[in-house]
Amino acid sequence: MTLNECRSQTLEITHNNIVRKVKLPELSKFSARLYQKVGGNINELYVTQWGCGHSDKINVAILYYSIGGGSAPYADSSAMYAATGVLIEDEKFEKYRNATRDGLGHLKSVRSIMPD
Repeated sequence: MTLNECRSQTLEITHNNIVRKVKLPELSKFSARLYQKVGGNINELYVTQWGCGHSDKINVAILYYSIGGGSAPYADSSAMYAATGVLIEDEKFEKYRNATRDGLGHLKSVRSIMPD
């Protein structure tokens, strides 16, 4: 059964010689409340896809989280980061909308630790 156990994930972002380490998942306050409201447990989310988006000289990084299957309303979530490594809170999202759309269209899978 140890194959079904996942280790915690950490994101490390370096910008202008400043390093920011974040224990994942890191959701915006609004997204975290919404996720919990529909019955989700944030600690069960793991990064399964990632992407970068660009528009109007704005760059973002996107992490897509999943609980590993299912179609429940709490099966997935996502977080967006500005180039500085700061989590984009929902009230600032409009500024990043086009870059986020670009990134969501180019998500890449995270390499699985599960055996083939």
